[in-house]
Amino acid sequence: MNEKMNEKRNVQRIAIERPVSFSCEDKQIHGKMIDLSETGTKIIIKSSCLSSLSIVISFGLNPSNQEIKIKGKVVHCCEIRGECLMGIEFNEENSPNKKIIRDYIQQHQR
Repeated sequence: MNEKMNEKRNVQRIAIERPVSFSCEDKQIHGKMIDLSETGTKIIIKSSCLSSLSIVISFGLNPSNQEIKIKGKVVHCCEIRGECLMGIEFNEENSPNKKIIRDYIQQHQR
Protein backbone atom coordinates (compact mmCIF):
# COMPACT_ATOMS: atom_id res chain seq x y z
CA MET A 1 0.00 0.00 0.00
CA ASN A 2 1.25 3.48 -0.82
CA GLU A 3 2.71 5.29 2.24
CA LYS A 4 1.13 8.58 1.16
CA MET A 5 -2.31 7.00 1.40
CA ASN A 6 -1.64 6.31 5.11
CA GLU A 7 -0.36 9.83 5.75
CA LYS A 8 -3.00 11.92 7.51
CA ARG A 9 -1.13 15.20 7.21
CA ASN A 10 -1.70 17.40 4.19
CA VAL A 11 1.47 19.45 4.65
CA GLN A 12 5.20 18.79 4.43
CA ARG A 13 6.91 17.83 7.71
CA ILE A 14 10.67 18.05 8.28
CA ALA A 15 12.96 16.52 10.88
CA ILE A 16 14.55 19.24 13.01
CA GLU A 17 16.32 19.58 16.35
CA ARG A 18 15.65 22.85 18.12
CA PRO A 19 15.25 23.83 21.76
CA VAL A 20 11.65 24.70 22.60
CA SER A 21 9.84 26.05 25.65
CA PHE A 22 6.30 26.63 26.85
CA SER A 23 4.49 27.51 30.07
CA CYS A 24 2.28 25.07 31.94
CA GLU A 25 0.70 25.64 35.35
CA ASP A 26 3.06 28.57 36.09
CA LYS A 27 6.14 26.48 35.22
CA GLN A 28 8.40 27.05 32.25
CA ILE A 29 9.01 23.71 30.51
CA HIS A 30 11.94 23.17 28.15
CA GLY A 31 12.25 20.42 25.59
CA LYS A 32 13.48 19.53 22.13
CA MET A 33 11.55 19.90 18.88
CA ILE A 34 12.09 16.84 16.67
CA ASP A 35 9.89 17.66 13.69
CA LEU A 36 7.98 20.61 12.31
CA SER A 37 5.21 21.32 9.84
CA GLU A 38 3.13 24.37 9.05
CA THR A 39 0.33 22.92 11.18
CA GLY A 40 2.25 21.55 14.16
CA THR A 41 5.31 20.04 15.76
CA LYS A 42 6.49 17.06 17.77
CA ILE A 43 8.52 17.73 20.92
CA ILE A 44 10.19 15.70 23.65
CA ILE A 45 10.18 16.85 27.28
CA LYS A 46 11.73 15.30 30.40
CA SER A 47 8.60 15.39 32.54
CA SER A 48 5.20 13.80 32.80
CA CYS A 49 2.98 13.89 29.76
CA LEU A 50 0.58 16.78 29.45
CA SER A 51 -2.49 16.16 27.33
CA SER A 52 -5.22 18.41 25.97
CA LEU A 53 -3.46 21.58 27.03
CA SER A 54 -3.54 24.84 25.16
CA ILE A 55 -0.04 26.28 25.19
CA VAL A 56 2.09 29.02 23.66
CA ILE A 57 5.23 27.40 22.32
CA SER A 58 8.47 29.35 21.74
CA PHE A 59 11.39 28.38 19.50
CA GLY A 60 13.96 29.86 17.14
CA LEU A 61 14.12 29.03 13.43
CA ASN A 62 15.84 31.42 11.10
CA PRO A 63 19.59 32.18 11.00
CA SER A 64 19.19 35.09 13.42
CA ASN A 65 17.32 32.67 15.73
CA GLN A 66 14.47 35.16 16.07
CA GLU A 67 12.03 33.77 18.62
CA ILE A 68 8.74 32.47 17.27
CA LYS A 69 5.78 32.23 19.63
CA ILE A 70 2.71 30.40 18.41
CA LYS A 71 -0.42 29.05 20.10
CA GLY A 72 -1.06 25.34 19.97
CA LYS A 73 -2.80 22.41 21.60
CA VAL A 74 -1.38 19.10 22.78
CA VAL A 75 -3.17 16.53 20.60
CA HIS A 76 -0.99 13.48 21.25
CA CYS A 77 1.11 12.44 24.21
CA CYS A 78 2.97 9.24 25.13
CA GLU A 79 5.84 8.24 27.38
CA ILE A 80 8.93 6.68 25.82
CA ARG A 81 11.97 5.68 27.92
CA GLY A 82 11.12 8.10 30.72
CA GLU A 83 10.49 11.06 28.43
CA CYS A 84 7.27 12.47 27.05
CA LEU A 85 6.67 12.71 23.31
CA MET A 86 4.04 15.37 22.54
CA GLY A 87 2.27 16.20 19.29
CA ILE A 88 1.31 19.88 19.16
CA GLU A 89 -1.21 21.25 16.67
CA PHE A 90 -0.84 24.97 15.94
CA ASN A 91 -4.11 26.86 16.10
CA GLU A 92 -3.23 30.28 14.67
CA GLU A 93 -4.53 30.22 11.11
CA ASN A 94 -3.35 33.59 9.84
CA SER A 95 -0.36 34.18 12.08
CA PRO A 96 2.71 35.79 10.45
CA ASN A 97 4.66 33.00 12.19
CA LYS A 98 2.92 30.40 10.00
CA LYS A 99 4.48 32.04 6.92
CA ILE A 100 7.92 32.01 8.56
CA ILE A 101 7.48 28.31 9.37
CA ARG A 102 6.20 27.48 5.85
CA ASP A 103 9.13 29.35 4.24
CA TYR A 104 11.63 27.60 6.53
CA ILE A 105 10.19 24.17 5.68
CA GLN A 106 10.30 24.88 1.94
CA GLN A 107 13.97 25.89 2.24
CA HIS A 108 14.88 22.75 4.19
CA GLN A 109 12.89 20.03 2.40
CA ARG A 110 14.80 17.03 1.16
